[in-house]
Amino acid sequence: MDSPGNDIECVSGMAAGGAHIVCFTTGRGTPTGATVVPVVKITVNKFTYSNMEDNMDVDVSEMLAGTLHLEQAGERIWQEISDVAEGKLTKSEILGHQEFSINRIGPSL
Repeated sequence: MDSPGNDIECVSGMAAGGAHIVCFTTGRGTPTGATVVPVVKITVNKFTYSNMEDNMDVDVSEMLAGTLHLEQAGERIWQEISDVAEGKLTKSEILGHQEFSINRIGPSL
């Protein structure tokens, strides 16, 4: 999907395009949520996860250490998506993150 690059605008754009759940990958730990769609935050950065565990939904940092295979990471992410689809709250929902922004195309005054 061709959507804006800014974190909040990107999530809003995906929701406007019909996404029902957004999987948001982050290395630095952007604490992004959304008002209209659950945002599952995924990181492969162990430092980010350990410092922002209350904001991250899925940690697959063991891939970098070679102790988690791609298929296992995919299963972990898929399980979280399934759980959220069945009603589990994401960390951003629990924390009340409700960011929303619309990308502006063209000049702004």
